[in-house]
Amino acid sequence: MKSSIKEGYKKAMKEKDVSKKELYNYLLSQIAYKEKELGRELKDEEYVKIIQKEIKQKKEEIGFLKNEEDINQESAKLDLLESFLPEMIGEENLKNIVQNTIEKLGIQDVAKQKGQIIKNIFEHYDKTQIDGALLNKIIDEFK
Repeated sequence: MKSSIKEGYKKAMKEKDVSKKELYNYLLSQIAYKEKELGRELKDEEYVKIIQKEIKQKKEEIGFLKNEEDINQESAKLDLLESFLPEMIGEENLKNIVQNTIEKLGIQDVAKQKGQIIKNIFEHYDKTQIDGALLNKIIDEFK
């Protein structure tokens, strides 16, 4: 993932797209900071967390903007950030996964064994494709 961000940065520089270049540069600096903090290369899910954090911030920024041009520019950055995320498992598929996991594990009390359900799902599916908040909401519906 880091290499694709670097490639995007190079492409933005060649195209003289200042907005994209700044976004790529900022992402790369966030990645470098996290790698230095951890003292190692990041795992895919750690890249995704960084990008998700930036997406959240962009969405908040867009909510405060009034100027249509600024909104469009920030929305383009948001789209670019979202393009780096893996495709997420949809709500209906996630409901089926939760239901199958509960049945497979023979869970009787979903509230007390929620951690076991989540652990099992993350053992069998890519964490970067599951929205944790949505997963929690769905599990709570099974109570």
